Amino acid sequence: MHSTPSRALVPASLLVALLSLSVPAAAETTPEDRASADQLYNDATKLMSAAKYAEACPKLGASQRLDPAIGTLLKLGFCFTYTGQTASAWASFNDAEAMARKAGDRTRGDEAAKRAHDLEAKLSKLVIASATPEIGIGIGIGIGIEVRRDGVVIDRSVLGAALPVDPGAHAITASAPGKEPWSGSVTVPPGPGTTTVSVPALVPVAAAPTAAATPLASAVEPTPGPTPAPGWSTQRKVAIGVGAAGVAGIVVGSVFGAMTLSKTGSAKDHCSTEVTPPQCDPDGVKLYGDAKTTANVSNVAMAVGGAAVIGGVVLFLTAPSAKVQSARFKVVPLIGAGSGGIFVQGVW
Repeated sequence: MHSTPSRALVPASLLVALLSLSVPAAAETTPEDRASADQLYNDATKLMSAAKYAEACPKLGASQRLDPAIGTLLKLGFCFTYTGQTASAWASFNDAEAMARKAGDRTRGDEAAKRAHDLEAKLSKLVIASATPEIGIGIGIGIGIEVRRDGVVIDRSVLGAALPVDPGAHAITASAPGKEPWSGSVTVPPGPGTTTVSVPALVPVAAAPTAAATPLASAVEPTPGPTPAPGWSTQRKVAIGVGAAGVAGIVVGSVFGAMTLSKTGSAKDHCSTEVTPPQCDPDGVKLYGDAKTTANVSNVAMAVGGAAVIGGVVLFLTAPSAKVQSARFKVVPLIGAGSGGIFVQGVW
């Protein structure tokens, strides 16, 4: 919070004393940032006094980003409540509670917790169900569908879960490599309640049409050509590629595994073990979430990489020897769509 008294005022007289308390500003906040944050806060306060909540909320959000403060989060929670954005209000109160607990501000922490608890029973929730599973392998890592809600990527691990959202219209899009993209929308009514939207199975991208060709004359008779030197069969070449991809997958899995250990260690510095269950601040919660994501990637990469290495060995050992045969070719004059040409066909 800031030392500027005006940023501590709220419309409800019951909370004037709560929001008038000040806490030290974040070390990385510049004087210019604090000045801009104070101005935005004061402008938002005037707009809320005039019941112009839709205009006030974005200013409070910008003020919070410039100079995070408990009082700003509380006022933002009230602003979102007035506009009916229950999920955003609930999240703001939860963030305010976490920030207050970390600062040792029990009074405002309890107030924020009470407001969040009152809103929890009124939340609207949205379930996004996807019919498209993981669809391929790329350098040892699974590549699957990417779903976005209002332009923000949704983690695949929460697809199918009921998540709090603000009531109103939401745009849903889905994409995946080699698939046609899909887009839709859903209107979520005010809560409490749960709305479900299903993302259909994505269809493969249609192949580009090719111009038809018509032979003009009979083909030139095949003529003998030089015999190529013996070499590896196609299966063995494929085996080498699969094995190399498997090794790459194992390397990627090891890198993400190391990242997981690092993030987990960092997260412990943001958690208190003096209570049961352990309590973590927002940074700790985020670090644990990041560690879970990198752990999943590491597990998938290691499993797929190991399987690819084994598959490459099996393909190589079971491949037949390359066959040597005489090379021959023929030339066929063609007519394409609007132009002529020739077609060379050969067996090598």
